[in-house]
Amino acid sequence: MSARRRIIIALGLTIAAGIWYLLYWIVSDLEPRYRSSVEESLVDVANILAAIAETQTKGGQIDTADLNLAFAHAYDRPMQARIYEVIKNRVDMRAYVTDAAGKVLFDSTGLHTGEDYSEWHDVMLTLQGQYGARTTRDDPADPRTSVLYVGAPIYADGKIIGVVSVGEPTSGLYQFITLAKKRIIDGSLLALLLITLAALLIAFLITRPIGLLLDYFRLLRESPNVSLPRLGRGAIGIIGRTFDEMRDALEGRGYVEKYVQALTHEIKSPLSAVRGAAELMREEMPAEQRAKFLKNILVESNRIQVIVDKLLELSALEKRSGLSEPKRVDLSTLFSELAESFAPALVASGVILQSSCEPELAVRGDPFLVRQALTNLVQNAIDFSPAGGTIKLCGMRRGSRVEIEILDQGPGIPEFAADKIYDRFYSLRRPGTGRKSTGLGLSFVREIAELHHGEVRVASMKTGGTCAKLLLHCA
Repeated sequence: MSARRRIIIALGLTIAAGIWYLLYWIVSDLEPRYRSSVEESLVDVANILAAIAETQTKGGQIDTADLNLAFAHAYDRPMQARIYEVIKNRVDMRAYVTDAAGKVLFDSTGLHTGEDYSEWHDVMLTLQGQYGARTTRDDPADPRTSVLYVGAPIYADGKIIGVVSVGEPTSGLYQFITLAKKRIIDGSLLALLLITLAALLIAFLITRPIGLLLDYFRLLRESPNVSLPRLGRGAIGIIGRTFDEMRDALEGRGYVEKYVQALTHEIKSPLSAVRGAAELMREEMPAEQRAKFLKNILVESNRIQVIVDKLLELSALEKRSGLSEPKRVDLSTLFSELAESFAPALVASGVILQSSCEPELAVRGDPFLVRQALTNLVQNAIDFSPAGGTIKLCGMRRGSRVEIEILDQGPGIPEFAADKIYDRFYSLRRPGTGRKSTGLGLSFVREIAELHHGEVRVASMKTGGTCAKLLLHCA
């Protein structure tokens, strides 16, 4: 299994775990929310019954005769109430009244009249002037027999002379909770399925033309008569047609082969970034992260367009004696752009890029060429870095010049290749794939460095890995 596929599977499992945790949190929070809603209603009912009891109090004595008749009549009333999918056909609410000592004067169930309830929280706390509530099981072994009680004080001449406590069994509550859980889970699974299908469709629409374009580039090396495949009207289609037009314009020139290879080499990194982002978008991800990857695809597509437009100018690079319009190139901004550009490739390779730069550090030169030079050096570091390795991109001032270092943890440069790495078309096999590149990267970087009156140095480190240095003049 390829590293990219393992990363995609790991990302998918991470997203699935995140969705599962979200569902678990929502579902586990349902019961407390339903209970709080029922408790709020019981508070109102308890206070209403307490107010009714106060109107029937004579000489400080609570008369419960009317409450007894009302509850007996309510329990005998026929009822058929459809509450969404739940049918309710009886009154489940219960109530009891105690005196100031906690003795039960009235119990709607007729089971506990005369008992001492002064130790129950709903009675004890209410008699103390506090909010009293409790949850008690009718059957201690069965949690579905829980009854939620809320007490309210009965006043006479400003004093508490008793308590009305109203109870509601939670058995009916569990029916609503079960239905709500089922709806949430079913809806979430359906939404997850639709999002997955949409992501796969979008990824297919993006990756298919990229794959066709990559196949076209590969076949073009073998036969110059390969025709451009149909790539649609999107950004990839524009890239393909622009490349094909440029190839036609270069036909008949003696150096066409060199610059076709140069173009293929230069668009490899951004095209890999586009494809890597598109592949990762096959899996579920937050909308913010998806927008970031889509932005990365657009940025890299525009970058390829710029490379194509600049290619003919690069053909005269060796003949130029200097830069026509050098500009200030801020390295902190450039490092951030490189990190964002290489993000998909870094994820696919399992490599970490760490960048650091002195404040306000900048070089003077052509922004496009400086970026292309660093892109080549970073891409080489990624190609030769092992999975789990770290690449360090550092910028520091050295007198009147700026030194940019790219350090990797790869195998380093063999002694037999130390004098050949700048030769055109010379390339070493990549440890991960065993393949070679076009061999134009370092020669391209050296030409850019010389044009900026700078230099490039690439060498193995004693501690292992490779150190590439690009020295340019400060802005």
